[in-house]
Amino acid sequence: MLAVVAAGGAQLDAGSVGLAVARRWSDSGEGVLFVDADGAGSGLAQRLGEADRAEYSPAVRGLPSLMVAREPVTLRLLADHCYSLDTSGGSLWALLAPSHPAGARRAAAWLGESAAGLRAVDVERRVVVSSSLPAATDPVVPLLKAARMVTVLAPVESADAAKALWTACRDAGLHGFDRGLRVLIVEGDSPLGDDDLRTETGMVVAGRLPAVADDRLLRLQGGRRDRAFIKSLDRISARLLEASKLDAARGAGPGREPDAPAPPQPEPAHRPQPVSTQSPPQPEPAQAPPQPEPAHRPRPVSTGPAPLSTGHPQPVSTGPAPGGSVSARPEPRPQPVPPARPPGPSPAGSVPAPGQRAPEQGLEAPGRRRTTRRGRF
Repeated sequence: MLAVVAAGGAQLDAGSVGLAVARRWSDSGEGVLFVDADGAGSGLAQRLGEADRAEYSPAVRGLPSLMVAREPVTLRLLADHCYSLDTSGGSLWALLAPSHPAGARRAAAWLGESAAGLRAVDVERRVVVSSSLPAATDPVVPLLKAARMVTVLAPVESADAAKALWTACRDAGLHGFDRGLRVLIVEGDSPLGDDDLRTETGMVVAGRLPAVADDRLLRLQGGRRDRAFIKSLDRISARLLEASKLDAARGAGPGREPDAPAPPQPEPAHRPQPVSTQSPPQPEPAQAPPQPEPAHRPRPVSTGPAPLSTGHPQPVSTGPAPGGSVSARPEPRPQPVPPARPPGPSPAGSVPAPGQRAPEQGLEAPGRRRTTRRGRF
């Protein structure tokens, strides 16, 4: 699980940056769950709706509706309370918080109590949470402690600012976490190099992001003005995803068992539909009907290996085989000639006249149709 937190003085919003990273992970084919855990009331749902020209209501589908359900956090329950956002690759679910500060604080406290459930969900779907840098007593701190990676977004304009950031992270309790990786994303320019920043802040530098307006960050149309930001964001997102996969290789990251059933999908904005949890029944394959035996006919005795039989008389080729080779089949032994039969119509099931093929025997029994198994999608 990845947590993106914004330190004091950051112009970029932690929710907007965390959602942008989640989109990049999803575009690469990952299944991602983004959780807005900002206890200060970021208003991300409203800002995202304005950027997407859609309507996102956390009270209908979001943290408030999930809290009212009063059930343990599972992937199936989240499918009923998340919005599905459009991506070019995998799938992205969004669990949005209320905009009012009081409701946001209550939702953040609930997420802190549900940290174990979200870590369990992270086994099947990568979880990205966002928040402002909390105080050590904030109820969202247990959720940050459950994250394998905590990425701090902050401007670092001098060595003194780097030392102040170290103090702020200590006061938030980040230095007391027993495990995981602490990462720094530098907002804007900084005179300090990556090694100096690591020494002063105690965090590995994932990259640097230029400050942009929040509406542009949520849209990211890919225009000329956004190229520098998108290039930096792609590089940072790739580094964070690689670190997450390395952590998964140690047994803590996402990865659903191959035989596990596919989880349900949440509904996008504007189009709420019931979630189907069952696969459509598949028809059983019909057995091929028995083939009737062909009419008995004396066959020449061959001393070589017998060819594969298809149930119909096979013509004997006496000319050259394809490619210029000559058939090596031995000549049949002469058989006694039966007495001549007076001309007349052949009874049903008799051998056809020379030069004619026997009609196709019953390939399918009457009243039955051959079916095949349809593939799963």
